[in-house]
Amino acid sequence: MKKGNNRRAKKGRLARTSMIKLILIMVALVVEIGIISGFVVYKHENQIYRDFAQSYSRVLSKSISGDSIKGYLESKVKDQYYENINEMMQRMLDDSSLHYLYVYVPEDEGIRYVWEVRSSGEHRQIGDVWYYNEEYPKDEVLNAFYTGSEVFFLYQYKSNNYAAYVTPIYDSDNNVVALVEADIIMPYSDMIFPTLLRNILLGVVTVLVIVLIPFYFVLRRKVIEPLEKLNTAATTMVEQIEQESDIVIDVHTGDEIEILSDSMVIMNRKLKGYVKENEAITAEKERVKAEIDTASRIQSAMLPSVSSEISSRKEFDIYADMTPARDVGGDLYDFFLVDDNHLAIVIGDVSDKGISAALFMVLAKNTLQNQIMIHGTEVDKAVDKANELLVRDNATDMFVTAWVGVLVLDTGVLRFVNAGHELAAISRNGSRFVLLDDNHSSIVGILEDIPYRINEIKLNKGDTLYIYTDGVVEARNVDDKMYGLERMLSALNDNIIHSPQEIDATLRENLREFMGDAEQFDDITTLCLRYYGYNS
Repeated sequence: MKKGNNRRAKKGRLARTSMIKLILIMVALVVEIGIISGFVVYKHENQIYRDFAQSYSRVLSKSISGDSIKGYLESKVKDQYYENINEMMQRMLDDSSLHYLYVYVPEDEGIRYVWEVRSSGEHRQIGDVWYYNEEYPKDEVLNAFYTGSEVFFLYQYKSNNYAAYVTPIYDSDNNVVALVEADIIMPYSDMIFPTLLRNILLGVVTVLVIVLIPFYFVLRRKVIEPLEKLNTAATTMVEQIEQESDIVIDVHTGDEIEILSDSMVIMNRKLKGYVKENEAITAEKERVKAEIDTASRIQSAMLPSVSSEISSRKEFDIYADMTPARDVGGDLYDFFLVDDNHLAIVIGDVSDKGISAALFMVLAKNTLQNQIMIHGTEVDKAVDKANELLVRDNATDMFVTAWVGVLVLDTGVLRFVNAGHELAAISRNGSRFVLLDDNHSSIVGILEDIPYRINEIKLNKGDTLYIYTDGVVEARNVDDKMYGLERMLSALNDNIIHSPQEIDATLRENLREFMGDAEQFDDITTLCLRYYGYNS
């Protein structure tokens, strides 16, 4: 009796063990299938985020001129082109699910921003640095910068998972100068596996008997195949960006994947618009540049050269030059014969830069010239009248500092007005240059009814006069040191016995060596006059 009971007990135990083993095997199989399915979903999810971020990163990298990066980081000044790119990035962010979109230069300690927009509305300024944290893949970013390769990576920041795509920006010499990074939050990446496994284990019996095989086909039809279509569409989106027709994505799942599909179609349409808008901006920029080039040539043509009438005179030798900080400048110089015995000299510096300053420069130059022709050696009256006319016609509140003089050729008497300008330098018959002290007067073009004081000196044979704008003495090098008066006088004295043109060339070469790679921020204008005496 005991033996029969023992057999039945073993039989029951075997059935239970077999069932448990079968269940465990099937559970393991289901879990394995679940994990594989999870990996498939995870892979395609990552691919979608990758291609989403890639599309924006590549489009933005093609829209930015790499030649502008260095200038923005050095000057930290935002011009119209900078604002256009910033607006374009903001629209791209607003029309997508991107969280960050930024342009930066990676360094050893962190990344230095050029442009940045984020979904929170806050943004960093030009030159700001974000220092690397442990999660951010510093080595991959630096490798992309130094090799010119694209990179996709995932990282965590402030409890969020991010998918990031990085694309290099090249300058006109095909050098990598910056990187574009597009970041998108991946809200479900950190819980896709536990959620999937928990649901599979809780419904294992149903999955084993009813759901497993149908679930796979449903998953394939409703998720994997639509994701593959989205992946294909995202991959070809950049290549087809210049085509007129929109991309077509045949996804009809009736859920968020179909919404994402529609969003990608809309995104493609808007990206085409961004490309066309950027082309229009580029064309407008080229048109403006052509107009500025024309204005620069016109301005250069308006400045006097040493004509045959001037060069044939034996009483003096004169040379002047202007180097604008931009395509057109606000400095001016002029020299001309009032009559056979009087030489007029003018040098000035308008308070602004660019096109508006150039226009005011032309007005000031012509007004001063006309008044000198009327008043001759009464230079104070000439400047006074010119000031009256410029104040009356000044709608921009600009002004000009000016050094205005008339030299009597047969006596060497030089009568001049210094209207808020730099002190001239003088060399007496080959001796060392020193500053010429004078009675200063106020600037020209903004204040009414102010007196202009006349100065008078006598030039003797061999005396040399050097006049300049503040762009010379206030020029700075890469260490932010100023050129200054002492360096200017030293450079003038290095070549003192040579012609005015050679003296000026020596100073300008010395100034270029001092500035090095530093950007020129102000116009540089100089005028050198040597007096030889009457009928020399």
